[in-house]
Amino acid sequence: MTTDGGGWAQIQYLTTDTEGYNRGYASVFDSDTLGTVGSGSFKIDSADMIQVATHLRYSIPSSHISNSRTDTWGIDFSCEITSSVREKAMNPGSSNQVPADIQCTNIATGAVSAKAIKFNYQHWTGCWYGPRMWICDEATAPSYHGNYDTECIVTWKCDDTSSGVYNANGVSSNSAAFWLKFDS
Repeated sequence: MTTDGGGWAQIQYLTTDTEGYNRGYASVFDSDTLGTVGSGSFKIDSADMIQVATHLRYSIPSSHISNSRTDTWGIDFSCEITSSVREKAMNPGSSNQVPADIQCTNIATGAVSAKAIKFNYQHWTGCWYGPRMWICDEATAPSYHGNYDTECIVTWKCDDTSSGVYNANGVSSNSAAFWLKFDS
């Protein structure tokens, strides 16, 4: 993608999962390839990409959409991938791991996020189906819901009836995109 400074690759898009992949979308940085770009939810193999990416971006549309390639995002944050963040993504522990600090910036305003200051990516069992990511000011497992806002995101693909992510004040959103940036 050439906008917003260029170098962005959309690695995942979650919407209402009509293709039956469900919980697999919680694993943002793994080697699974799911769905079809432009046709509902999809996810590409990003296991190696995270090792060389400089930023993670997450975007949520203003209203539910089914076109993953939209350029209209109501919530749009870019987060720096530090060595600490990369370590969490590459080596997810089990629940209750200490999160890494992360700085996220609102792409529309340039303001540094006041809330998205922690990052974690860790293995879960049962409903969570493998690694699950969150960027939020509250990262004390397992009490994740209840303290989120628009500057915070958590993957939440549990079953056919759940939405893809949690965002504003714990309210689930049906659509979200995840991106990685690569500097040339």
